[in-house]
Amino acid sequence: MIQRDLNARFTRDFIHSEAALPAVRERIQRRAQRLRRGGLLQVVSREDLAEPGIVTSGQVNERAVVYLAFMATYNRLVGPGGFHNDIRRLADAADQGDPLMERFFERHLPDRMLHEAEAVGLSIVSPHQVTPALLLGKRIRDLAPGKPIIWGGPWCTATTDHFRGFELLFRYTDYILRSEGERPFERLLAALGGDGALEAVPGMRRVVGGEIVDSASPAEPELDLWPTPCFDGLGAAAGPGPRLPVLINRGCYWGRCRFCSHVFPGTRHRELPPTTVAAQVQQLVRAHGPTELDLSCHAASHGHLAAISEALVAAQIRLPWSAMIRADAPLEQGYFSGLRRSGCEELLFGLECYPQAELDRLDKGVHLEDLEVCLAGAALAGIRTQLFVLNLPGQSAAAYRRTLDYVQRLRPTPGGIIPQRFQLARQLVPAALGVELTPGAEYDIRSFSLPHRRPHGDLSSEEFFALTLACEESLRRAGDPGGEG
Repeated sequence: MIQRDLNARFTRDFIHSEAALPAVRERIQRRAQRLRRGGLLQVVSREDLAEPGIVTSGQVNERAVVYLAFMATYNRLVGPGGFHNDIRRLADAADQGDPLMERFFERHLPDRMLHEAEAVGLSIVSPHQVTPALLLGKRIRDLAPGKPIIWGGPWCTATTDHFRGFELLFRYTDYILRSEGERPFERLLAALGGDGALEAVPGMRRVVGGEIVDSASPAEPELDLWPTPCFDGLGAAAGPGPRLPVLINRGCYWGRCRFCSHVFPGTRHRELPPTTVAAQVQQLVRAHGPTELDLSCHAASHGHLAAISEALVAAQIRLPWSAMIRADAPLEQGYFSGLRRSGCEELLFGLECYPQAELDRLDKGVHLEDLEVCLAGAALAGIRTQLFVLNLPGQSAAAYRRTLDYVQRLRPTPGGIIPQRFQLARQLVPAALGVELTPGAEYDIRSFSLPHRRPHGDLSSEEFFALTLACEESLRRAGDPGGEG
């Protein structure tokens, strides 16, 4: 199997330097109005690219900066509901091809590789990857008709049946895996090779006789059956760098927050055994020499995190690490001192909003008194803390300010906040959150942030940023992270 991270390669090979970006942003601002009147792919191809046979590599590099800057900023420039997020428009644009992406595919996915491959699998993490995936699918269809194309990844799982564009996706893919896909992917490759039936592959969507059909959901494998992640070939510039993620669980042991889209419905909470975590960290240290670890999780249970800390100490591993944890119990200094002994430097807690009545309405399962005890205990143990803060639908500027004022009153002072405007994912229930989908959302590819109407009286984006920046500046002035301010 050949695995290539085309996102990293695109960034590394096609962007000159940060020095070019200010001029690019200025040009994008001038083109904002024209973007409203033309599709993203068409605008970039028409205004930034010469004919494919004329463009030199240097010109491609220069114009690719513009292309990526468009991709990074088009939501803000065009606004919710922009037609370039409509799968009907994007599929039609993909039919036309794109000169820049063609040059990129020619370099990194040469014809020979496509012809020799038995199948091509694409991991779709975000909606920004849907259009490049469609373009690559068109290239494969043109060069190697009949070559199986397989999609998987978080976006495919998040894109539920409310999305009405699956038939357009199947122009340029054959199979879509819509769950944890490691085992189903293996089963599918075996079936394509004649070992097993396609009907027996779990968690898969495909077209049969002109109809879209789904197979049964797969059993979720225990995490200790998964190998240590491999970061070979990513490079310091494009890969995780000195800070490496280490998966310690899947699913959330609470899993009831009405606003949260981090865990897909039905995902079973599973924990990687602490000794396995320590063994994998040892392998990563030998292979990559990380200087920091991110114990990636959907919120670690208190006992699991303590056991991991003990396993790291027993394995004589001492690296700085961070993790997310829920403040759903009054954990005191002794607990956090145990984490600190293994290298814990930062913990991320979910506050979301204030007062307690709002947390209860959202089924957060956290009491502010317990949060305050946790923050004090972590500070005494020398652990920095950060708080997730959420701007909810219908929240006025005064209500959001109350949350930020509460954060600034906390003693010891948190090290910082991680602010977020509410994003409506497809798996959430709009009515339960007081919002309404805008027309056309059923064709929108932004499955993690669907366009929606927020209630009257909601604070504006400008107010959100102004209030948030003022709070962050206040916390910065408060003194050392975790100190007494």
